[in-house]
Amino acid sequence: MVGIDRSRFQFLIADAVRAAGGCLVCADIPMRPTSIMDIPVNKHQLEANPPKTSQIGQRALDLWKRREQLWNASLSNEQASGSRYSLGMWVRDGCFWLDNIMRPSELLAAKSAENTVWTRMFWRANQPSDKSVVFGRAAAPAVLGLFSTFMRGGFSVSTFSTEQFLFQAANHSGIKLKFVPFSSTPEGDAMYFVGDRLCLLRRYYQGPDAHQIPFCEDIVDKKVWGQSAAVFLPSRDAHFGYASLSRGRRLCARAHGDIGR
Repeated sequence: MVGIDRSRFQFLIADAVRAAGGCLVCADIPMRPTSIMDIPVNKHQLEANPPKTSQIGQRALDLWKRREQLWNASLSNEQASGSRYSLGMWVRDGCFWLDNIMRPSELLAAKSAENTVWTRMFWRANQPSDKSVVFGRAAAPAVLGLFSTFMRGGFSVSTFSTEQFLFQAANHSGIKLKFVPFSSTPEGDAMYFVGDRLCLLRRYYQGPDAHQIPFCEDIVDKKVWGQSAAVFLPSRDAHFGYASLSRGRRLCARAHGDIGR
């Protein structure tokens, strides 16, 4: 957003989505995170980074809050357009895509697709990754309502991380969780810029070696890496809601004019 004001940036995003055949229902660029005063002390939820005391935890909670706001905007869009979404997807803005995602038609053909969450396995445990997640319409309220769930106290069992919290949300709501291979959501996270070169951290990459991927460890001397050689690219502060509606052109035009309200 360097050199571009907030309003202009929103319209540029809306135009790009519209050119691709979609509709930008809502663009939320928050100016400040959730107030710490509003965060409850949930001692047994997100134990690795408690939002009450950890900045990392606060950012995760704020991300959940923005997603839930976008979900509420999407519900209003459903009512106004007289249509119903089939699938939803969230993607962290630090994801670097190497290929196309899986075909939505294949997911919709699966049994219980409405109540299924598709994601890759978290690289360190038998838990879902929360980097890129696809979900059926019936599963959406649970996976997009993590903020409210946390604010209400979370779950009766403890959770260590955001991945475990997502797992418990699915389990508590009776949602079918299905792990997919890397080829279904071929993205790598931990994306950095080293000078003007984009790179990924090798230790977090889960995909095959078939792609020509610039790894940060190959670009920067290991003695220098982690000090001042790299600048973390994603801000995780801007989140956008997309809706591809064949019958919602007039609605989309109105939404385009009301972005950010």
